[in-house]
Amino acid sequence: MATRPEPRRYVLAFHGFNVADAGAGTIDRLRPFAEARGYRWIDADYGWRGLLGVKIANPAIASVCAAIIEAIALPSDYVVIAAHSNGAAIAARIVTEWCPAVRQLLLVNPALRDDWYFPVRLDCVHVFGARTDFWTRLAKLAPGSVWGDLSNGYEGDQPELVKYHNMSARHPRHAVRGHSEVFAPGETSRYWLDIMMHEVETVRRQRERRGGS
Repeated sequence: MATRPEPRRYVLAFHGFNVADAGAGTIDRLRPFAEARGYRWIDADYGWRGLLGVKIANPAIASVCAAIIEAIALPSDYVVIAAHSNGAAIAARIVTEWCPAVRQLLLVNPALRDDWYFPVRLDCVHVFGARTDFWTRLAKLAPGSVWGDLSNGYEGDQPELVKYHNMSARHPRHAVRGHSEVFAPGETSRYWLDIMMHEVETVRRQRERRGGS
């Protein structure tokens, strides 16, 4: 008699739009913190793309990645998307237009509209933002796009779902002000990356205790 496979935990990671190193210097620095907590890491490297390139390609990237998630994840598995900058716009499309398998989002200085509405079936959307992040504030000026200004705090009507973490104020010793500063090697980076995965795992365990699958 075949035994049911043990549930697996995945983190699907998306880097920003002007990244030539496949996220090695940004979102991929979260990987050891995720793997230490039992998550399998999947790199969704979509390559270097300029501003126009991502505006054109984001929907297609989201569609392909959603299909990959649905192909590998069982209903009992737990999928988290971790995304930086433009990666958050891709992640938002995945969970809104496709892919019910994703349970949490972890968004770091996301370039995403303040009024984006996330599906309530998610366990949580963690936003780690710096209120002084110039680039996501500038992204708000991009017309006709999912891009915007979520780094300054989510302004939509979903306080029960979206949890905002202000990296520029929460801990003075480890204040983060720039767009990718939290990924720079050092004590501050280790402090925040550990908190990010701690928050994700806390929410997952809460679901587990409630008997959710």
